[in-house]
Amino acid sequence: MSRLRSALAFIPATSRLAAGSGASARQAQASVASGAARAVSHYAALPAQADPSGLYINFKRAGRFASAAASFKPGGLLHTQLNFDDKVSQIVVRLSQLDPESHISSADALRPLYNALFPYFAGGRTAPESIEIELPLPSAALHGALMKLGAEELHPNYRITRAALFQLFQLATTSTAAPIFPYIPKNSHDSSFTHPLRPPKPTGTVYSRRVPHLDAFFKLETCTPNDIGLIHRWMNEPRVNEFWKEQGTWEAHESFLASRLDAPHVLPLVGSYIDVRSYNNVAFPPEEEALYAEVYWAKEAFGGKLGQEELSDYDRGIHALVGSNAHRGPHRVRAWLPSLVHYCFLDDPRTQRVVVEPNELNTKMIDYFASVGFVKKGTAQLANKTACVMTVDRNEFYKLCPF
Repeated sequence: MSRLRSALAFIPATSRLAAGSGASARQAQASVASGAARAVSHYAALPAQADPSGLYINFKRAGRFASAAASFKPGGLLHTQLNFDDKVSQIVVRLSQLDPESHISSADALRPLYNALFPYFAGGRTAPESIEIELPLPSAALHGALMKLGAEELHPNYRITRAALFQLFQLATTSTAAPIFPYIPKNSHDSSFTHPLRPPKPTGTVYSRRVPHLDAFFKLETCTPNDIGLIHRWMNEPRVNEFWKEQGTWEAHESFLASRLDAPHVLPLVGSYIDVRSYNNVAFPPEEEALYAEVYWAKEAFGGKLGQEELSDYDRGIHALVGSNAHRGPHRVRAWLPSLVHYCFLDDPRTQRVVVEPNELNTKMIDYFASVGFVKKGTAQLANKTACVMTVDRNEFYKLCPF
């Protein structure tokens, strides 16, 4: 299966909105609506809209209204509408039962409701922190689905938050999330500390989202031995070697990649871009491979402690290098860096913190980490560098929504 084909199961969208914090209610709502239109417009171009659940998303903006509709099995039509001329940000949600013989449960309505609401929050940090939901007609299915999305009951309305929807991002995919891997304590290799037994590593595409400011999809896919050519070329880039210190021969990089593939606590990934505009012209547009990344379980990586920071069982960490010279710059960092952190928090809900340890001399990278919520916690002396230890908390990341 090609990397592109495996990515088609993942169709979440993200858009950057124009309204600032000082905008009026009307301006903010207009911005939400226009941003949502940009965010959802890609659905019509994706084969993934015909997924196994029968979900179909359509978004329209006409005059002073913005609306999203989701039709789904069994015979359900869910419609949301934002009137951005109102003084209060409020989305009206209606559920229609097209087949009178069928029964629509909260489980049936959950994914369609998520996909119909997500466009209004797709701008990340520039979208509203919360929006009020109105149900003109009582619906046990919608009530149950809203509760599963973390909505707050206001009697008679509801309030849904941006942070909740981004934490439930997996509902925007056509796949079914695996159950949480059980907690099984395991001794470290030298028996100096314990850590959880880690689940088997995933394969294929693990994360994908649209990045509207690039008009492209960004996705993360697990490395295989076939990626050795990329690793070898990128590690021998002088600017990469300045901080990674992994310049070497083909054989050395085969050993490097094999060690990451074999380590239970390290997940090596390749990040790629797919130009959205190409979707309209060819069935399978080319992917642009851009970066190598490692998502790791921090406790095993650093023996339970990084500098003065005690590491918890489910703390994750990330390493990343942009190998492609064509995909560098702050506008690209805005795509891949929050995506890596987002994946860490989505992969296991027990992960409450992500840690990074850039070289203290790499001030540009330190600034990039700070831009998505990382806070400096001190320094640590590692094998080949003095590291700046930085962490971001799950709650702070979702509060910021730096997409």
